[in-house]
Amino acid sequence: MNNSEERFLAVVFGQPDIKYYPYIWRKKDGGVVQRIEFSQEIQEILETLGEKPRRILNFRFGLEDGNCRTQREIGREYNVTGARIGQIIRRSLFRLRHPTRSRKLKDFIVPTPEERFKEKQRFLNLEAELKRKTESSLDDREDEKRLEVVLRHASDDYQQKYGLAVSPYNRIHNALRRMNMLRLSNLKKLPEQELKGMRNIGKQSLEVIKEALQ
Repeated sequence: MNNSEERFLAVVFGQPDIKYYPYIWRKKDGGVVQRIEFSQEIQEILETLGEKPRRILNFRFGLEDGNCRTQREIGREYNVTGARIGQIIRRSLFRLRHPTRSRKLKDFIVPTPEERFKEKQRFLNLEAELKRKTESSLDDREDEKRLEVVLRHASDDYQQKYGLAVSPYNRIHNALRRMNMLRLSNLKKLPEQELKGMRNIGKQSLEVIKEALQ
C-alpha cells in the first residue's frame, strides 16, 4: 500500500497508523456495481477543492509520485512563502473533513482487528440475549435490539452479495436513528411509500431495510 496515501488519511482523520483498502465495490445509480480505485476516488474528491489546492496537497503528501515536498519547496513553485502554502493546506484539509467529502474516503478505511473483534462480540452477545426472550415480552429497548440484529444480518448479506468492502449497516442505522425509527415494530407498520419518501434513505439502504423486515 502507498505510505503517502496512508499518511494523508491519517492527517485528514487524525488517526495514527491508519490503513485503507486499495479499492472497493460501490453500487451506482441504476443498480450497477462498480469497482472504485482509491487513487481515482481521492483525486476526484481533491478536484472539488479547486485545481490549486489539489496540486498543493498532491505535492505535500506525494499522492501522485510518492515524493512528499516541503511547504517551502511548494512555495517556490507558486512564488509564495511556505507559511502561505501551510495556510492553503490547513484550509483544504478542513474542507476535506466535511461529511460530503470525508464519508466517501471513510468507505476505504480498514477497521482495526480490535474494532472488528469488539463489534463481532457485541453483536453475538446481543443476538444470544434476544434468543432468550419472546417477542411478546419485548419492551422498547428490546425492540431496538431486535431491529439491530435483523438489520445487521441483512447488511452483511448485502455486503457479501455485492462484494462490498464495507457493510452498509452503520450508515443505515445512523439514518434511522436520525429519523427516530429504531423500533422494529414501528418500522414494520410503516407503508413502503412513506419509507421511500424518508430523508437520507437511498435505494441501497431501502433494499437492505426491506430485506431485514421480511
